[in-house]
Amino acid sequence: MRNIALVLMVFLMGGAMAFAQFSDYKYIVVPKKFAAFKNENQHATSTLVKYLFDQQGFNVVYEGDFPDDLNRDRCLGLWVRLWDDSNLFVTRTTLAFEDCENNLIFQTAQGRSKLKEYRASYEEAIRGAFASLKGMTHNYVPKEKKEGTDAVTLNFDNDVKSLEKEAAKDLENKSSQVVEQKSTIEEQLYKSKEPVASTMVKKDTAGSNTGKSASKADILYAQPIEKGYQLVDTTPKVRYKLQKTSVPDVYLVVDDDKNGIVFKKDGKWFLQYEDDDQDVMKELNIKF
Repeated sequence: MRNIALVLMVFLMGGAMAFAQFSDYKYIVVPKKFAAFKNENQHATSTLVKYLFDQQGFNVVYEGDFPDDLNRDRCLGLWVRLWDDSNLFVTRTTLAFEDCENNLIFQTAQGRSKLKEYRASYEEAIRGAFASLKGMTHNYVPKEKKEGTDAVTLNFDNDVKSLEKEAAKDLENKSSQVVEQKSTIEEQLYKSKEPVASTMVKKDTAGSNTGKSASKADILYAQPIEKGYQLVDTTPKVRYKLQKTSVPDVYLVVDDDKNGIVFKKDGKWFLQYEDDDQDVMKELNIKF
């Protein structure tokens, strides 16, 4: 997908924030039963979350099976919460992290799956949410050591600038890109082929030509909702639902029929998503 640079930018900046915040906690605490479910480890959600953190080198424990120091001081732990916003057709999960006083420290982007089997669907959605933490490792620094040392500054300026340049090139590139995907439970392999020039003008579901400027008459009004905004036209009709990310002016589209992002560039708003294995981009006229 041509929007990979923008998605990477979201993950990179979100991961940097999480890295600094997670270093304050010695343990990641995973409940044996998430509040969204009736039974312990329903759909193998608890074991999957613990496994994913173990794989990245975190010091992770189950709630109730605490080491002595965590029993004495619960504030050494960061609790994992699973928010389930699923319906009959789409499984949607978000991972949130709270401290010992139930303060929200960090939350991931929403993971989604349209698989029909519950266990497989929750696994795909949780892995999708976990992508926000991809590449992060655990580096716990006790508070007493932090007070005696200089603060560590994380600088991703060059990486972000590089990604922004790639994203700018993508906006000017009208070629389509074929992506071949192979998925297994443990890994996903992506093979990109050379872009092939296309003369076809693709239409999105709202009926606007891809790549063309947004019509002044087709104004979308942003109305605040939980975790983001909904974009409403003059009918009025809800056209898109957006979820906030850790990057300013970058939102995830959480509609059932689209899986993409809305972002601002050069004072304009753009929607970019995948439709029938083709990358679709259109300009939006959004009023906040």
